[in-house]
Amino acid sequence: MANSVEAKTLDEKTLPRPAEGGCPPSPLTERGTGSGVVQKGSVEIDAEKCKGCGLCTMACARGVLAMSEKLNSKGYTPAEVVKPERCTGCKLCALMCPDVAIKVYKKKQAG
Repeated sequence: MANSVEAKTLDEKTLPRPAEGGCPPSPLTERGTGSGVVQKGSVEIDAEKCKGCGLCTMACARGVLAMSEKLNSKGYTPAEVVKPERCTGCKLCALMCPDVAIKVYKKKQAG
């Protein structure tokens, strides 16, 4: 006897529904942690190490980073911080950087 796989169709009864009150907040939103403190980040880019690949700018969903129009001493256009207030400290930019030119710091601010 051959194995048979039953095809199921999705309908309203089988689709997952969000809990009462809607979906939970995204971890990237700037919301309080319950103690009146808002988590934020700070990014530092070593422009001399940066070769301008742009991977960090693509990794940042918040638009904190952009490519500079200025050249570094090696002739590359490095990334730069353009909207520091939007940084959540997720460190995706630093993880993507093949030149290890980015440092991210978490900081707490009274909110």
